[in-house]
Amino acid sequence: MTSESRRGLSKAEFEQLLQRAAERQTLAERRDFTAAELVEAGRELGIDEETVRAVHAEHERALAQPPGRARPFDSALELRKEGDTLRLIMPAPAGRQGTAVLRILLAAGGVALIGAVGAGLPLVLVGAAIAVGVAYVSAWLGFSRAELRLRPDGSGRLIRTLGRRTWAIPLRTGQVRVRLGQRMTSNKYGGTYVEFLALDHGTDTFELLEGYSHPERAWALTEIERWLGHGGA
Repeated sequence: MTSESRRGLSKAEFEQLLQRAAERQTLAERRDFTAAELVEAGRELGIDEETVRAVHAEHERALAQPPGRARPFDSALELRKEGDTLRLIMPAPAGRQGTAVLRILLAAGGVALIGAVGAGLPLVLVGAAIAVGVAYVSAWLGFSRAELRLRPDGSGRLIRTLGRRTWAIPLRTGQVRVRLGQRMTSNKYGGTYVEFLALDHGTDTFELLEGYSHPERAWALTEIERWLGHGGA
């Protein structure tokens, strides 16, 4: 009995066998395809040439970039690519949160001490106002979340959020550069270096990822530079 005399194939069988045949031929040939063949295949699927060539160009640029750095497995940083936007979400590190809590408690304790020693109402009010200011600044620095949103052309926003309050700086196309930076701070015990991820925008420099580890800053730097097409670190 010949194959032509057997029963016909169902639609599901037809698609399955055709897919298996295509896969087998592809594995047997092991050849590369040209951009023109990609355009032709896209045309058969109803995709216009401009879209296919744009996607192919993005693929070529991605291949030309140096390999990325692995994300530290225990990092609190989040990196998301949503369409044409790269989002780097930077929660306040635990150490900074602890410092903020300590400052808030010290400010509250100072007001309580002023009241306990029998100071007059004006002095208590002044102390309370200072304590509120210290608590607010400490909470802002210690618990606010920063987020960097970037498009490939360098435009975007730098956002800081505390509760429902948001502060945002618009970033202009072609004006964003990132680098590793440091500054020296002094106290009665001497000087120490504070490291951060510097984001240069025009004549301004924003210090990000202070309190994070060097591997985290290096990873963020590499990913941002890859996104902007500046090469790896």
